[in-house]
Amino acid sequence: MSTEPAIKRNSSQVPFLQTTLGSLFSRVRGTMTARYEDRIARKAFIKTFSLSDRMLDDIGVTREEVEWAACLPIQVDAADALSERARTRLAAGSADHLQDVPNPKSGGKK
Repeated sequence: MSTEPAIKRNSSQVPFLQTTLGSLFSRVRGTMTARYEDRIARKAFIKTFSLSDRMLDDIGVTREEVEWAACLPIQVDAADALSERARTRLAAGSADHLQDVPNPKSGGKK
């Protein structure tokens, strides 16, 4: 009877396989962790629906914007997207408002 293993492995293949498999498992774990954190963040964001319209107005967002952000893909940070959209809307609203204000340098003409 032979005491040698049936399959002989090249000793240089083992570290390569360990590195490759370790890298693969690390990427899978990282992806799963990121997805889990995305779901937790979205769950927290969904609680925004329970706020009254007045509270949302105090925050500077509309209910329609909250609904829009809630429909974004899970990988997108809904709170950041909502904040950016509200900031853009408010900036556009400020620009529209400034068009109605007379320009003091033009003798009161708009």
